Amino acid sequence: MSKRIFNPPNYYWKIADQYIEEQAQALEGTEYYLDKELASLCVEFSSMLKHTAGEFAGHNFQFQDWQIWSIVDVFATKYNSGKFKDLRRYQRGLFFMPKKNGKSEFAGVFHAIMFFLEPEKAKEQYSIATEAEQAKIIHKVFLTMIKQEPELFDMVKSTIKPPRISKQDGPFEDEFLSLTSSADTKDGLRPSFLTVDEGHAFKNKELYQILSDGLAGRNEPLELHLSTAGYNKEGFFYRDIYLYAKKIKDGIIKDDRFYAVLFEPTDEDVEADNWDDPRVWEQVNP
Repeated sequence: MSKRIFNPPNYYWKIADQYIEEQAQALEGTEYYLDKELASLCVEFSSMLKHTAGEFAGHNFQFQDWQIWSIVDVFATKYNSGKFKDLRRYQRGLFFMPKKNGKSEFAGVFHAIMFFLEPEKAKEQYSIATEAEQAKIIHKVFLTMIKQEPELFDMVKSTIKPPRISKQDGPFEDEFLSLTSSADTKDGLRPSFLTVDEGHAFKNKELYQILSDGLAGRNEPLELHLSTAGYNKEGFFYRDIYLYAKKIKDGIIKDDRFYAVLFEPTDEDVEADNWDDPRVWEQVNP
C-alpha cells in the first residue's frame, strides 16, 4: 500500500485564491459581493486546524474543493447595500452526504471559524442531536481540534458534563454547547450558530424549533444541517430542510439565503436502481 501524501495548508490557499477571484467576478453587478479578505482568512485559519481521528489525525485539514468553496461562499458572501449591507448572505444551509464522508469534522471546522473569527459578542453556539452519544461527536471533534492548537486551547475552558466549551471576550462569554432533545433547559437561549446533526432522526421538532427561532435575535445568524440519508419522511427534516434544499437546487423555488450541498444519486439513477454502479458511488461520496 502506498503511503498517503498530506498536502500542506498553503496548497489549499492557492485553490481558495483562484475560487475567490472567480466568485468575486461572478458577483459583480448583483446585490452581493465577496469579502475577499475574510474569505482568505477563513480558509487560512481552517487549513491550520488538524484532523481528529484515523489516519488523518494530527495532520492539518485535508480539504476537498467543495469544502473550500463552501467556506468561502457561506462566510464571505455579503450584501452590497440596503438594510443588510455588509451582512452575510447565507443564514441557513444543508450538507447532505453518505456516511464516512467527514461531515462531523467539517462541522467542527465551521464551529471553529464561528467561535474564533466571528466578531459577534457573547456568541452562543449549539450542536443538537437526538441522542447524547450523537450529540457528543461534534463536541469531541471541536474540542480535539482546539487541543491540537496550544494558542487556541489556552483561550478556552471545557467540560464534558455538560459538553461545553467557553472563552472570555473581555466582559463577554462565548460558548459552545451540545444539546439533545431531552435537555432540561431550552427556553431563553440566544444562538448565534446552530448545527443540526442527523436531523432525520429527530422524533419531533421542539428542540430544533426553539433554537431556530432564537437565531432571530442575532444580526448574522447561521443554521447548518449536516445529515446522511434516513427513513423518516414524516419529520421536519425531510419536509422542511431536505425537500426544500432539493427544490432550491432544481430551481423550483428561489431562496438566496439557503446554501444547499447535496451528494446523492440522480432521480434517474434511483429509478433505475443503479445502487451497484461505481459511477454512482463516486458521484455520491465526495
